[in-house]
Amino acid sequence: MQHFCSAISTRSSSFEDLLSHPEIDASAFAGGRYPYDDDEVREIVHYARSTIWPDAGPVPDRGPDVRLVNLSLQEWRALRGGHG
Repeated sequence: MQHFCSAISTRSSSFEDLLSHPEIDASAFAGGRYPYDDDEVREIVHYARSTIWPDAGPVPDRGPDVRLVNLSLQEWRALRGGHG
């Protein structure tokens, strides 16, 4: 359960970081079949955050210091020593 809570907390921080930094090109996270632009990705992330954490309140002016990276699940697991 501790790993799950840590993953949720990390995901929340990532959402807040993206939403509080307009200089980040969010369209880089729009992989897949449909090409979303920066504003659309931010709208999707904002909707997801408000749905998952309805009591989270407004996005802080400056989010936590995190760096979003594009990793496959296998790469992420390898970095964590095979856990996750």
